[in-house]
Amino acid sequence: MTAGSPFRHILMFTLPLLAGNFLQQFYNMVDSWVVSNYVSDGALAAVGVGFPVIFLFTSLFSGIATGGTVVILGRTGKNFAAGMSGGIAYVLDEKHDLYMRLNKDQVMTDTLTEPHDIAELRSLIEAHVAATGSPRGKKILAAFHSYVPCFKKVMPRDYDRMLRSIAQYEEKGMTRQQAEIEAFYANTRA
Repeated sequence: MTAGSPFRHILMFTLPLLAGNFLQQFYNMVDSWVVSNYVSDGALAAVGVGFPVIFLFTSLFSGIATGGTVVILGRTGKNFAAGMSGGIAYVLDEKHDLYMRLNKDQVMTDTLTEPHDIAELRSLIEAHVAATGSPRGKKILAAFHSYVPCFKKVMPRDYDRMLRSIAQYEEKGMTRQQAEIEAFYANTRA
């Protein structure tokens, strides 16, 4: 993914977006046809207003989700992390069988050993419990240190490589923004 023409890689990233937009436009055309033939003109105007609002929220939340961090306290499905392009997932793996359902081609998994990972996990679970009153979250927090070995940190290989590169450039005295740019170029040339 980091070798070859950047245009080709950008095009490959945009194909799913183009396909999604095509399907959305097709849906809107069918929706408009049905409403115009079977309902009223006022209802047709509502259909026209709906797409921009839906598109705005979809774009906004897709952008927010990129590079985010999640905690999963329940079971995961088969092929977990397929399509995960950024961010971190802390997954509770009490039966130690996550590797059997994990998409190993795109992501790496590790136990939690870094103090900042453990602190982030605890903070996220505390926020979850505060917002929802989750009994499972309360149980985990009550015996947090015994649960830490059961959690796995899952992240895309490319994302990990970029984070490590950024950290190396920051150690050389670069600002975060400069480090991100240098890491991007270093990883696209590699």
